[in-house]
Amino acid sequence: MASPTVHLHLTPEADEIGEIVSLTIRIEFNSLSLQPGNILCTFGRQGVTKEESCWYPCHTPHNILTVFSDGDGPLTIYESDIGHGYLVERQTLGDVVAEWKVPLLETSDVREDRPGSVCQLFRDHGGMIGAGKYFVPRFNLGNGILIAIEWDLSNCPRGSRAVTSFGEGPERIEFTGNSDTLLECVFMAGQVRSDNQDPTSSTSATHKPCGTYWFGDLPSNFDAVTDYASKIFPRMAEHFSDQSGSYRAFLRRTSKGLRGTAFQSSSIIEYDEEAKEEFDWDLVRVLNCSMASAWARLDPEDDGTTNEWFTDGLSMLYTVYLPFRFGQRGPDYFRATVNAFLSAFYTNPLVARPPTDSRPFDTRGLSWYASSAQVFRAFVYMLKMDSFTRRAAVGRGSDLLRPMDELIRDLLSRRRKGEKIQKEHWLKGLAYWLGEDEADRNFREMLDERGKVNELDDMLSSFGAKFGPQPVEQEFLDFGFDRTSLDTGTVTGVDQGSRAWEAGLRDGDQILWYSRPEACETEFEKRMRLKVERQRENINVEYWPRSREKVVCWQVLEGKYEPK
Repeated sequence: MASPTVHLHLTPEADEIGEIVSLTIRIEFNSLSLQPGNILCTFGRQGVTKEESCWYPCHTPHNILTVFSDGDGPLTIYESDIGHGYLVERQTLGDVVAEWKVPLLETSDVREDRPGSVCQLFRDHGGMIGAGKYFVPRFNLGNGILIAIEWDLSNCPRGSRAVTSFGEGPERIEFTGNSDTLLECVFMAGQVRSDNQDPTSSTSATHKPCGTYWFGDLPSNFDAVTDYASKIFPRMAEHFSDQSGSYRAFLRRTSKGLRGTAFQSSSIIEYDEEAKEEFDWDLVRVLNCSMASAWARLDPEDDGTTNEWFTDGLSMLYTVYLPFRFGQRGPDYFRATVNAFLSAFYTNPLVARPPTDSRPFDTRGLSWYASSAQVFRAFVYMLKMDSFTRRAAVGRGSDLLRPMDELIRDLLSRRRKGEKIQKEHWLKGLAYWLGEDEADRNFREMLDERGKVNELDDMLSSFGAKFGPQPVEQEFLDFGFDRTSLDTGTVTGVDQGSRAWEAGLRDGDQILWYSRPEACETEFEKRMRLKVERQRENINVEYWPRSREKVVCWQVLEGKYEPK
């Protein structure tokens, strides 16, 4: 039997003032043969709570039980007793077709800092942007399926464009994928702008393997980075042995935050009003990290455990190295970035707390620091593994300059070809250079043994004793009040004696505005700012979110060191 093919037809619909308010999707399956009781599709993640980072919201049509049909007429489906699956009541005949409408969301209607919120289908400057996992269910079709996406922009204003992770429409785009490809695809339509504004040119973004897309006017400081992805893509694709691949960056305005979320061959970069104050290097870090994340992935373990440590650590390591190595930024960028990441890790109050520690956080609100501690812990681990494998190669007389890069290329190339690549494959590759015991020990230290991953003194021989990381003292990060205050809008848990307290912040203050706290992690001198209301008076609070307690923090000191 031939492999199933999927045709997704998308029709954005604008209101009387020309703003897209809904999206009608029609999905057709050829060569799909199901028996009574087989699962047709699932919505959302089964067995995952909203608190978990891999959770994402999804839109299930209210009339989902009646929207499917096949060659024999209406196709009756029913909901599974467990999970989020829908099963067919009879054997399918011929093509299976479904159609439904998805309303767009306003950013003010949702909590944008929730896990997976970036996937939702948002209105933005009269257009729409979101990921497939919000409005396309998962169909269990396996690998090597032909997927086609086609747009109908007849209900949109003149000049509207439509772009996905795999190319620009509205004409039909075809590519090969698997059951998750449409879920991991970004969709954007409306008055789209891009680093190549001429969609009719033979060298336009339609035909290019890389591009950056956005709505409206970007902050002026973004001018220097809108073409960053296109410039670095050829070298990045070569680095991951994916010369035939593609990548697209989608920029979206959000109420609070500057962050990137990777999807298949693409990323959504969210930015807020404060982003206009960001330095070039800060923007490059976000863009490069999310770009590397689109490649740097392992498959989940057989029990469903995700390997986020791999994506987090490797994407940050390559954000330190690749912009300089590929000629996009100078050596000062390397030193500033590695120091920013090391400072964020070593001054984190949870620096010695492993990801597997399940103890509850104390009343001072250490949830401020939990997620970033895990991310930067993975970065330090990858930094060490890169250093250790280089040192091992030198010890063996190998001519490989960067053995870990070769390992990464091999693993990810095999994964793109359909092989399941998991933690064991990574550890086996490391074991070739470090030995099985050392590879396992270093991995366990990252996950389980508190503090061990912090020791960088044995890396000096790899970096060079003169210009390698050196121990310095820096103050712990300390925001001085509970993180939940930003969610509730009411300040709680102010630590008397903290710099927040000394600056005038008090329990019960109503938060009107606040600066991005995460910026204070990687910028050691960054100050935290809040605007609060107390007894009908507006008060500006500004302070340095650091304690008076110092910790040893490794830094690459100024010099002529240039990474290889």
